[in-house]
Amino acid sequence: RRILLSEIYTMAIEKVYIEDNTSIIHDEVLAHRLGLVPLMADARLFEDYLQEPDNLDELLDNDPTLNADIYGTNDANTLVFKLDAFCSHREARAASQKQNPNTTRQETSTRDGSDQDDDQETSSRPTYEYPEDRPFTKNVYSGDLKWVPQGDQEHRFQADPIRVVHDDILLAKLRPGQNMTLECHAFRGNGGNHAKFSPVCTASYRLMPKVEILKDIYDEAAEDLVHLYEPGVFALIPTTASDPPGTRVKAKVVNPYAC
Repeated sequence: RRILLSEIYTMAIEKVYIEDNTSIIHDEVLAHRLGLVPLMADARLFEDYLQEPDNLDELLDNDPTLNADIYGTNDANTLVFKLDAFCSHREARAASQKQNPNTTRQETSTRDGSDQDDDQETSSRPTYEYPEDRPFTKNVYSGDLKWVPQGDQEHRFQADPIRVVHDDILLAKLRPGQNMTLECHAFRGNGGNHAKFSPVCTASYRLMPKVEILKDIYDEAAEDLVHLYEPGVFALIPTTASDPPGTRVKAKVVNPYAC
């Protein structure tokens, strides 16, 4: 149980570089949520990330054989994911058109979320009327995290590309005009370092029972044993020529875990 919880290595997002985040979620909370997203990557194929020491130059002077490339991020110890999500006013108006098809407005939406008059197009466009009970939001899911191969990772993981385990984990909700752009670095670790590296949420164990029939049980007694006393542990099997004559069935152990 303790090995499952804290000693099995997995890959998890450790560093998040946020370029822009105008959502309601704080940067620290967003980074924490990203770190808990499980990744489909075999940690045995990666090396441990080593933080570059402050006195690296001194270490290199004292030991010329020391390889400085083992420190920092590289394709052998780091996975890179990027996320770029934006909720445009155009999406909001498109959603409004389905609910209020008679509502019109002459405008378009820019990438920064502002509205501008459209001089080139004269056709009327729907405007978004926010419902009182549920304003329009765009959901950002774990599936929006896109793996960016580094070095030879694309070739190494061609048969089984790196990805998130579940692509429907809700990370944030964006209102029209809000966006988030960020880059994530995932390293190898285990549950002893941080719970996000643990491959299981809860681990438990039980003793392995050993059930043996010391003397064969036949017919009515076997039926009572199978159906009344320990359901699921025993099963009835037809007798053979080696069994006593006149017997029909006998009990056999099929699932000791059921007791």
